[in-house]
Amino acid sequence: MEASSIPATAGLTRNRARPSVGPLLRLRSDEQLVKLFRQGNEEAFRAIHDRYRARLFAYTRQMLAGSRQDAEDALQDVFVRAYGALRANDREVSLRAWLYRVAHNRCIDELRRPAPPPPEVLERLSPPSHDPIAETEQRESLRRLVEDVRRLPEQQRSALLMREIVGMSYADLAAALDVTVPAVKSLLVRARMGLAQAAEARDTACIEIREELVDAHDRGVRASGLARRHLHDCAGCRAYKRELKTMRERFAALTPALGPMALLAKLLGIGGGSAAAGSAASGGAGAAAGGAAAVAGGA
Repeated sequence: MEASSIPATAGLTRNRARPSVGPLLRLRSDEQLVKLFRQGNEEAFRAIHDRYRARLFAYTRQMLAGSRQDAEDALQDVFVRAYGALRANDREVSLRAWLYRVAHNRCIDELRRPAPPPPEVLERLSPPSHDPIAETEQRESLRRLVEDVRRLPEQQRSALLMREIVGMSYADLAAALDVTVPAVKSLLVRARMGLAQAAEARDTACIEIREELVDAHDRGVRASGLARRHLHDCAGCRAYKRELKTMRERFAALTPALGPMALLAKLLGIGGGSAAAGSAASGGAGAAAGGAAAVAGGA
């Protein structure tokens, strides 16, 4: 995203040939830039934008898991909000943590919309490999990691991305997410455990998962977390689970019409023989009764 794409209300010109920020401003601290901007120096905000644009874009791209345009739109909105908020009051802020908090809130708003953008594979930032097999494996490993990160709860995902991509301290993370430092540590532990569990589930053999699905099906309980995580990435095991459910539904459809004992007899192949035997017994009893009546009449 170019600084020139920020609206004029954010103090940045639309002219792509704009002069670069002066070296003296680039050397200023965050606190000094905020103070200068609040005093009316528009170039100070341009310096803030240039300092944090790339890192905030990487964060929004990962959080939104959508198109590049979605991430750029979110990033522009972050700077527009930051421009207005910094000028609105003189409250002291830790700029980096505060900007990431603004970005976090903007991404959460986007993720909670009724129709989120379709997922897109993360842009490959690693240098190309000359080994096609190794390159393919690297792409697949990255794809799986991205999918696992996207499945994490929002707070865990946000904390992990800020920590791993940006390298933010626990204190800055706590300020960005508006939680305590112990809560940040807990979020990171749970996020990393979730990624490890996802990798374990993916690598578990399908035969083990299917045995567990059958056991859970027979006992009428929910499958384990390991099995459920495995189903995220295994179409074969998902189809197997659906077949188990369909089989139960078929038997359930038969039971009310026949009754449990009749269904058992039918499955054992003795339903027809029993009916014939009953019919024969009934016929024999009728014949015997007729003979007895004839004898009585003759007497």
